[in-house]
Amino acid sequence: MVVLTFFIWFMDVKGKDRYFKPFVEFGSNPLFLLVLAGVIAKTLGRSKIDGLGTYQWLYQNVYSNLGSHFGSLMQAITFIVFMWLIAHFLYKKKIYIKV
Repeated sequence: MVVLTFFIWFMDVKGKDRYFKPFVEFGSNPLFLLVLAGVIAKTLGRSKIDGLGTYQWLYQNVYSNLGSHFGSLMQAITFIVFMWLIAHFLYKKKIYIKV
Protein backbone atom coordinates (compact mmCIF):
# COMPACT_ATOMS: atom_id res chain seq x y z
CA MET A 1 0.00 0.00 0.00
CA VAL A 2 2.90 2.33 0.76
CA VAL A 3 4.45 1.76 -2.67
CA LEU A 4 1.11 2.29 -4.40
CA THR A 5 0.58 5.47 -2.38
CA PHE A 6 4.03 6.70 -3.38
CA PHE A 7 3.35 6.10 -7.06
CA ILE A 8 -0.03 7.86 -6.90
CA TRP A 9 1.57 10.80 -5.12
CA PHE A 10 4.55 10.92 -7.49
CA MET A 11 2.54 10.61 -10.70
CA ASP A 12 -0.72 12.41 -9.93
CA VAL A 13 0.14 14.96 -7.27
CA LYS A 14 3.66 15.89 -8.36
CA GLY A 15 2.92 15.40 -12.07
CA LYS A 16 6.05 13.35 -12.78
CA ASP A 17 4.31 10.80 -14.97
CA ARG A 18 6.81 11.15 -17.85
CA TYR A 19 9.17 8.80 -15.99
CA PHE A 20 6.59 6.03 -16.30
CA LYS A 21 5.83 6.48 -20.00
CA PRO A 22 7.21 3.03 -20.98
CA PHE A 23 4.73 1.40 -18.60
CA VAL A 24 1.88 3.38 -20.15
CA GLU A 25 3.05 2.33 -23.61
CA PHE A 26 3.21 -1.34 -22.60
CA GLY A 27 -0.19 -1.05 -20.95
CA SER A 28 -1.85 0.38 -24.05
CA ASN A 29 -1.78 -2.93 -25.95
CA PRO A 30 -0.88 -5.55 -23.32
CA LEU A 31 -2.72 -8.53 -24.80
CA PHE A 32 -1.42 -7.88 -28.31
CA LEU A 33 2.16 -7.55 -27.02
CA LEU A 34 1.82 -10.74 -24.97
CA VAL A 35 0.60 -12.73 -27.96
CA LEU A 36 3.21 -11.15 -30.24
CA ALA A 37 6.01 -12.00 -27.80
CA GLY A 38 4.83 -15.61 -27.75
CA VAL A 39 4.66 -15.79 -31.53
CA ILE A 40 8.13 -14.27 -31.91
CA ALA A 41 9.62 -16.61 -29.28
CA LYS A 42 8.03 -19.67 -30.91
CA THR A 43 9.16 -18.56 -34.37
CA LEU A 44 12.73 -17.94 -33.20
CA GLY A 45 12.75 -21.32 -31.46
CA ARG A 46 11.47 -23.25 -34.46
CA SER A 47 13.40 -21.57 -37.27
CA LYS A 48 16.89 -22.97 -37.75
CA ILE A 49 20.30 -21.47 -38.37
CA ASP A 50 23.23 -23.93 -38.58
CA GLY A 51 21.05 -26.68 -37.08
CA LEU A 52 20.13 -24.65 -33.99
CA GLY A 53 16.99 -22.74 -33.20
CA THR A 54 17.45 -19.06 -34.04
CA TYR A 55 17.03 -18.09 -30.37
CA GLN A 56 19.75 -20.59 -29.36
CA TRP A 57 21.97 -19.50 -32.24
CA LEU A 58 21.70 -15.85 -31.18
CA TYR A 59 22.63 -16.79 -27.63
CA GLN A 60 25.64 -18.89 -28.63
CA ASN A 61 27.01 -16.47 -31.23
CA VAL A 62 26.17 -13.09 -29.72
CA TYR A 63 25.33 -13.23 -26.03
CA SER A 64 27.37 -16.13 -24.64
CA ASN A 65 30.55 -14.07 -25.10
CA LEU A 66 29.31 -11.90 -22.23
CA GLY A 67 29.21 -14.83 -19.80
CA SER A 68 26.41 -17.26 -19.11
CA HIS A 69 24.39 -15.22 -16.61
CA PHE A 70 25.03 -11.75 -18.02
CA GLY A 71 24.59 -12.98 -21.60
CA SER A 72 21.23 -14.49 -20.71
CA LEU A 73 20.21 -11.25 -19.01
CA MET A 74 21.26 -9.19 -22.03
CA GLN A 75 19.32 -11.47 -24.38
CA ALA A 76 16.19 -11.02 -22.26
CA ILE A 77 16.70 -7.24 -22.06
CA THR A 78 17.18 -7.07 -25.84
CA PHE A 79 13.88 -8.89 -26.32
CA ILE A 80 12.10 -6.53 -23.88
CA VAL A 81 13.55 -3.47 -25.66
CA PHE A 82 12.41 -4.88 -29.00
CA MET A 83 8.89 -5.36 -27.63
CA TRP A 84 8.98 -1.84 -26.16
CA LEU A 85 9.89 -0.41 -29.56
CA ILE A 86 6.78 -2.04 -30.99
CA ALA A 87 4.68 -0.75 -28.07
CA HIS A 88 6.17 2.73 -28.49
CA PHE A 89 5.36 2.75 -32.22
CA LEU A 90 1.77 1.66 -31.59
CA TYR A 91 1.35 4.26 -28.84
CA LYS A 92 2.75 7.10 -30.95
CA LYS A 93 0.49 6.20 -33.87
CA LYS A 94 -2.48 5.89 -31.44
CA ILE A 95 -3.12 2.31 -32.50
CA TYR A 96 -5.00 0.41 -29.80
CA ILE A 97 -5.70 -3.22 -30.60
CA LYS A 98 -8.76 -4.41 -28.67
CA VAL A 99 -10.26 -7.85 -28.44
